[in-house]
Amino acid sequence: MATVSAKASYTYNSSGDLIAITDVTQNQSINYTWSADNKITSVLHKADATDGQSIAISYYNTYTDVLSTHKVEGPNEDGDEMITEEYDITTRYVFDNYGRTTSNYSFDADMNIIGAVTGEYQTQDNVKNNLKTQTVLGGEKVNYITNGNFASHRSPDIEYWYLDATVYQQYGGYFNGRMSDCVQYRLIGGDYGDIRQYVYLDEGEYTLSFDYAATAAKMVTGSVSIIVKSTG
Repeated sequence: MATVSAKASYTYNSSGDLIAITDVTQNQSINYTWSADNKITSVLHKADATDGQSIAISYYNTYTDVLSTHKVEGPNEDGDEMITEEYDITTRYVFDNYGRTTSNYSFDADMNIIGAVTGEYQTQDNVKNNLKTQTVLGGEKVNYITNGNFASHRSPDIEYWYLDATVYQQYGGYFNGRMSDCVQYRLIGGDYGDIRQYVYLDEGEYTLSFDYAATAAKMVTGSVSIIVKSTG
C-alpha cells in the first residue's frame, strides 16, 4: 500500500473568515472573498500563481446571481478565464418566501436566455418542500427589457428607464436605517406615477421580464403592455 505525502494550509482574515485553502504539495488553492455582512462573494481557483476558474456571487432580496467565467480561446485570445462580462454566463436562482428555489435560468451579457428550470411546490404543510411540477426550457428568445434590475445607473438617472414628472428617483442612500444600493422611487405629486421602458419589435416571439421587490411600499405593480400597430 503506497503512502501519499500531502500538506494543506488554511488562511483566515482578521474577522475569522476562511479566505484560502491551499494544497501545498500541488501548489494549488481555492480563494474566497467575503462581503461586510459575512457572505461569500467570489471563489477563485489558482494553480501556482496563475488565476484559473472563478465565480462571483451577488445577493438580492428574492434571488441570487452566480457569474461564472467563460474561457476564451482562439488565434487572438489568451485562454483567459477571468470574469470579463462580455463572455461570461450568469445563472439566476429565484426564491419564494420560504427560501425555496422556484426557478433558475442562465443568460449571457446580451441577455440571451440559455436555459431555464421552473418548479411548483406542494401546498400541504407536511410535504410543502416537495416539488409538484417541474418544467425545463431550452434556449429562449432574447429578453428585450434593458437594465431590468436597475443596476446600471449614471447619477441621477437609472439607464433606459423613463419616469413620470410625479415620480422622484434616487439610487442608493439610507434605507431602513442603513446604507443601501437599492433604487428608491416616491411620488412627489398626485396619487399616481409610473416608470416605464419602451421596446419596439417586429412580429415574432419575445421574452420581456424583470424582477422587482416592493419593499416598504403598497399598491406597487409591474406590468407589460403590448400595443399592436399595423404597417399595412
